[in-house]
Formats: sequence, C-alpha cells, structure tokens
Amino acid sequence: MNKIGYLDSLIDEWARDVVENHHKQGFYSINVVERLLHAPGAPIPGHRVLWWHKNRRLAKVSKAMHQISPLDQMILAVNTGCVRNEDNTGFTIKDLKKNSSLTMGDIRERIRLARGRLRELLL
Repeated sequence: MNKIGYLDSLIDEWARDVVENHHKQGFYSINVVERLLHAPGAPIPGHRVLWWHKNRRLAKVSKAMHQISPLDQMILAVNTGCVRNEDNTGFTIKDLKKNSSLTMGDIRERIRLARGRLRELLL
C-alpha cells in the first residue's frame, strides 16, 4: 500500500473509532462534530479517558490528531463519510459548507494542510 492509501486508511479508522465511541455513550454521530469542536479528548462522564485506545495504531493516530486543530479533526472525520445525521443520512462536506461560514475552497485547503501535517507526524 502506498503512503497516501495508508494515511487514508489511518484517518478512516480513527474517524470510525471516534464515531463508534460516541455512539456507545449515547451520542448521535452528528454530535461527534460538536464534541470535537468543543472538547477534543475530553473525558465523558463515567469513562476515565476517552482517547485511550488499546490498539496502538489508533493511539498513534489519535496522538497525531491532537497536533492539528479541532476544526481540522472535525473536517477530516466528516470527509471520511462516517458521520451520520440523526435520520441516518450521511453528513457530507457539502452539508458542512452549508452549515458553516467555511467556503468549499477553505475546506479543501484545510483537508490538504491537515493531511500534510498528519503525513509528517505519522509517516
């Protein structure tokens, strides 16, 4: 697998793990966006540490994700396609553009820069 494909798989695995953890605690996946924006890595009541993963690969990616901004984390999670609305439809980059002050150019640039930063940290 080339480095770009490997990075894509790491981001996808991280995002799906974040969404799954929030579902286990009763959050809709769209609320993952809010959690990432308001308190990335903050513990949820009843859980000692939200971001501690048994899987070393996920722990490595999670640590790298904390080196980029929460907004960029959220954009990367949305870009993977695993964030769902309450009616189980996908929450896309276009939805993000409609519901925020970001332009599509801003979003694409943030994705490019965040992926570049992650590539430096992970590969």
